[in-house]
Amino acid sequence: MLEILKSVRAVWDPATLLYPSFALPMFSIHDSIMVKDYGVCSGLRVKATSSGYLVSHDSVFCLNYADYILGLWFDIESALRDVRSVFKEVIDYLIGYYPSYGIAVSHLDDITVFMSIFLSKNTNYHVNTVRWVKRILASYSDPLDIIHSDLEDVLTSISSIQVRELPKALRYYYSVRDSIIKGGSEDSRLLLEYKGVGPKTLYSYILHVKLDSSYAPFDVNFEKFLLNLGFRLWSRRPDKRYCRLYTCPTCPQSSSCSIGVLRSSLGRALGWLQTVAYIHVKRACRVRACRECPLRRICIARSYS
Repeated sequence: MLEILKSVRAVWDPATLLYPSFALPMFSIHDSIMVKDYGVCSGLRVKATSSGYLVSHDSVFCLNYADYILGLWFDIESALRDVRSVFKEVIDYLIGYYPSYGIAVSHLDDITVFMSIFLSKNTNYHVNTVRWVKRILASYSDPLDIIHSDLEDVLTSISSIQVRELPKALRYYYSVRDSIIKGGSEDSRLLLEYKGVGPKTLYSYILHVKLDSSYAPFDVNFEKFLLNLGFRLWSRRPDKRYCRLYTCPTCPQSSSCSIGVLRSSLGRALGWLQTVAYIHVKRACRVRACRECPLRRICIARSYS
């Protein structure tokens, strides 16, 4: 077994690090240790220590691949160059509160990640989606086997429209997968040709599989985060009809669309801000931990009761 220590300025416990990640169902977490149970580099073990992350695996490739899982592939300090002044104060506050926090991904497990994103629609990700994906992965040695299955053995214990539609969605994904993987971020728009895929799924995929952090889903947590900080929300959400036909810079809706405006204002920092906003809203705003919040001075929704 090979080991390497990944030194970072601040060490996050695995549960917090993986909390916003669509790779979460592939891991088991026990206190300060996470183990990758499924997919690429299965058996990878990461222990959070006071001096960094101790990574163990038989493969040197997997020791290096751990940088993606730990979010170390993304550098928010570098992405700050893309950020317009209106957002810089917010991001500076967050960098101080979430030092060395990255975007945890496992992009080489693209089929499982797509499945995780697809099954997260209109449900509680941590309560339902993670449980569904874990059960499916435990039932199939290869995610591609789901394409030729109706998931009967899984469906007996899962009542979900998303799960029932999954084999068909995966068949479509597999039919366009090569073109998307080999192409650029914009080629991922092929996903929108499938009826059950909308902009939120598309932008989650681009961030977590294509590793393009200038895209991110505009979900309810991100919306709440921006509202709490007093940002005027834009009149339009991403519209599939336009996302299919245009790139953001060429879209006639871009100046009034939430993602269009956020991309032009944040650039590569958008994916990081959305990731941090997700965990911040879940673990601070929704439990009203305002007294300890680093954004309390600029938050209009703060409460000290």
